Amino acid sequence: MRALLQVIRRETDTVFFSGGEPLMRPDLEAILGCASELGFARTCLLTNGYALDERPDLLGLTSSIIVSLDTLDTARGDRLYGRGAGVTRRILENIELARSRCGDRSTLWANICILPETLPDLPDLLDFLARERIGFLALPVLRGVYPDPALVGNPAYEAVVDSIMRLKSEGHPVLASMGYYRHIRDFSAFPCRPTLSIKTRPDGALLYPCHKLNLEGGNLVELGDYRAALEEGVRRHGAVPQCDSRCHECCQDFTLAVESPSLLLEEGYYQLKASLKARTRADTTETQADEAAKP
Repeated sequence: MRALLQVIRRETDTVFFSGGEPLMRPDLEAILGCASELGFARTCLLTNGYALDERPDLLGLTSSIIVSLDTLDTARGDRLYGRGAGVTRRILENIELARSRCGDRSTLWANICILPETLPDLPDLLDFLARERIGFLALPVLRGVYPDPALVGNPAYEAVVDSIMRLKSEGHPVLASMGYYRHIRDFSAFPCRPTLSIKTRPDGALLYPCHKLNLEGGNLVELGDYRAALEEGVRRHGAVPQCDSRCHECCQDFTLAVESPSLLLEEGYYQLKASLKARTRADTTETQADEAAKP
């Protein structure tokens, strides 16, 4: 893992650990510590949150903890997770635990996978995240590489995405650009540039050209270079294909930024707005505390 991270670090200062479920690895703390030693400026961990209370040291080892949260309905959530009663309640408790322990180093986010069966639950979930001041990322569920047909043209789905864009425009911290949410609202076509981000398995195998096609390029550890691993993918599987309108995952933000650089300015505006909103809220809280302390 150290050798793999060394190769990746030469290409980027941001690394994202996902799965499966990364908390299944007993050495995850050591891996995150290694990423810090190698100088990654941002380390992000995506987890289902179920075992966070068993691994409290993780909360201080990453820039961002992103917990999957698709519904507040505990019965529906327990059915979705398929691990029996009480799973959703435990995840919600671990989100609160993470909020209390992240401190200045880590930021807590929620990751919402929009499912047809959870559409009725999402207004309450968005209200909860806004009220608790928890930032989030939302993406539509895919069936293979295409959006679930039950979401396409569904007014309830479009209303949810409209609500997400409204929260972002009001300064709530929402990951991914406004351009991304405009695309997933109508599932409009976009030109994909999958090699703008490195996606790899823990053994160093490069997923070429992306994780959705599940093909392997060269091995980053064995070759010691991303471009060499990429060239091996081209040799094995041919040039990056021109895909039709598919995927609509948040990695399309890379493509959107290249195709329309003005989106970066737009995103900068929304990030500034969120920062100012958070600062105003902090100042208000401090003033209220000072007033309460007066005799």
